[in-house]
Amino acid sequence: MRNAFVLLFAAAGLGCAFSVQKLPLPPGVQLGEADLAMVHPGLLSVVSSYTKAYQTSDLGGHWDSIPLPAGSGFESEGIALTSSDSRRIWNGNGWIDASLPSDVASLNPRWIMADVDNVFAMGYVIGDTTVLMLRSRDSLRTWQDWFGFSARNAPQGIDLGKAEFAGCRIWLDQSDSARWQSTADGWSWTAIPYPPGCMWAEISSASGDSLLALAELVSDSSYRFARSSDGGAHWTLHPTDQPGAYTMPAPAGSWISVVMDIDRGKFLRSLYASPSPEGPWTLVSSSDPSGMVQDDAVYFVDTTGLYRADLSGLASIAPRVTHAQGLRIVRSGDGFVAELDGNRPRRWSLARADGSILASGRSAGSFAIPSVAGGAYLSIEGMGVRRLPPF
Repeated sequence: MRNAFVLLFAAAGLGCAFSVQKLPLPPGVQLGEADLAMVHPGLLSVVSSYTKAYQTSDLGGHWDSIPLPAGSGFESEGIALTSSDSRRIWNGNGWIDASLPSDVASLNPRWIMADVDNVFAMGYVIGDTTVLMLRSRDSLRTWQDWFGFSARNAPQGIDLGKAEFAGCRIWLDQSDSARWQSTADGWSWTAIPYPPGCMWAEISSASGDSLLALAELVSDSSYRFARSSDGGAHWTLHPTDQPGAYTMPAPAGSWISVVMDIDRGKFLRSLYASPSPEGPWTLVSSSDPSGMVQDDAVYFVDTTGLYRADLSGLASIAPRVTHAQGLRIVRSGDGFVAELDGNRPRRWSLARADGSILASGRSAGSFAIPSVAGGAYLSIEGMGVRRLPPF
């Protein structure tokens, strides 16, 4: 596998865990302007600044240019590549009609939103109050009328500009009431209060009665993930910078978890992987990954490149490694930089999975550590252990 770095765990007789392969970007495409879409299994596309697009069927060995749709630009919606007007989709060989219902074919959508399981919703606002919702279950190829409603008959104070789609329901903020109004048919509405003590919240995912929101606390304006298993009647708060709260199923029976390091309103993401939604979690990227798509593997772009993560060996990961608190790891050149909370000097060591020590020291603030192609653990005095990203 070209440019692959394989993370190995030899402890207790465990073998290969998973591998991450760095893929070449299309010629001329720069990091920071690349977004991803999986047109269909085995065909990956990269959209550059919504003016150029490319696709590859051999993991970046060769990139073909995708022509601009007539009279429009590109958009990347979930795993689909669409024209900017949402009327056409790219099927790997050409632009095809998105099969919009005739009564909305001439209108411009207000929102287009992706949910789990490759389900999409598209919303139109006609005049000031009439809302029409469409739904697609086949990567935007066909759309069906879903429901419509008049804001005059909906709960007062709903904000049509803040529509969200999760759990096959539409969620609308209700102004000045710290709650959502949610509906799946436009007729029946369910009021769901924000988590207690939160001034702002945004639904991140939903499935049945299971809800996940990103919420801001009134007390100190800090952020938390809020989870509910009973439709919002009760919430539990979780740190945003630790894996396990925001989880999604991934290929090979594995799971991924997105965490956020929030600093002065800037949301920096990290990506973890696990053989189960309960962990243990292994760091895949702490360099603000985005555009993740799932096919036979997980594909993502971060600040250092385009990657394919094969998670098929995750079940072999040793189960007992604690998560290091107050530690952030970022890539730098051919190695990493560990950034510690506080200025107190702490002892640290870098070890292979078999326990052999590769490096050690005593540092405060931040310090450089080498990358280890075979995988390694970083242990910080009083802070726990962190698996290094497998790059």
